[in-house]
Amino acid sequence: MTQPEMSVAVATLYETGQYSQWLAQCQITTHNLGLAHKYDLRGLFRLVHLLRTDCFDIVHAHGWPAVLFAALASLLVRRPRYVLTEHSTTNRRRRWRLKSLDRFIYSRVQAVPAVSQAAVRGLVAWLPKVAGKVSLVYNGIDPERVRQGVGTREATRAALGLEDDIPLILLAAGSLEHHKGVDVFLQALAQLIGCPAKEGIDKGPMFKAIIAGDGRLCPALEELAIQLGLHNHVYFLGFRQDVPALMAVTALFVLSSRREGCPMGVLEAMALGLPIVATATGGVPELVVHEEHALLAPADDPTQLSQAMARLLADRPLARRLGRAARQRLEGQFLAQTSADQLVAIYQRIL
Repeated sequence: MTQPEMSVAVATLYETGQYSQWLAQCQITTHNLGLAHKYDLRGLFRLVHLLRTDCFDIVHAHGWPAVLFAALASLLVRRPRYVLTEHSTTNRRRRWRLKSLDRFIYSRVQAVPAVSQAAVRGLVAWLPKVAGKVSLVYNGIDPERVRQGVGTREATRAALGLEDDIPLILLAAGSLEHHKGVDVFLQALAQLIGCPAKEGIDKGPMFKAIIAGDGRLCPALEELAIQLGLHNHVYFLGFRQDVPALMAVTALFVLSSRREGCPMGVLEAMALGLPIVATATGGVPELVVHEEHALLAPADDPTQLSQAMARLLADRPLARRLGRAARQRLEGQFLAQTSADQLVAIYQRIL
């Protein structure tokens, strides 16, 4: 479809953020709300001032507490239409004592794009009256942009200090929180070390694993890795902005989450044709079909996750076939342009 002319500005919550540099490179106008902490109400007043100063038609909020600030701002600045994206299949607000808060938030918006059918089902089950506002808009990516982020294999592996002949397993968790299941990944790796040679994995250090992400659970997870005897196998890299470059030098991408809406890591791995092992949670089975595009395992099951990793490390023809099929599926169904067209259609409908 032909895109209408529009101008875009982004309001960030904090002084520094992982996308600040990218926004500057794209020459996107950025306003910072300067929150000192998550519930700093000065951010709300700055948002209201911004909305009163500039003539915005749409306010599109992502994540907590942005959705709360947008809902409160809608009481004071009525001109824009308000939209929030539902990224998760559940969240910590979905308990009875907080239901009135969620009812208020969703009552103040005109549209709710949800990133997967699982996210749609979860929200409508929680708040049935919201159903008429909800639309399915999968996350999408630009495969060419992902591929442009790939460096040379030799340079990336050298920067990681890895021997070139050792298979590398990547878990890109972003935030190291409970729902990402990094503890399950570590338990699965511990089992993988013990796989018998007939499954294609020797008991020595025949693989390395890297974890890209940071968060409050990082110290506990590092301690767990030591307890599981993984200190020679696992490297915690912290937050990384070069995940596509890391993917390009790995033999396997793993997602071990307990819950997901529409994980960008899986989409990026699909764009690069990288073999994927993932938990069959939330919207993941909508992105990749078991045995067709990836191997899926139940959430919170380190044994089956380990078996799936062992299978793809041992059977490289299968790994390559699944990677190619995943790439073709992404290019047919999960492109950024498709998502953008669907969002623009929502904007036009509610204006």
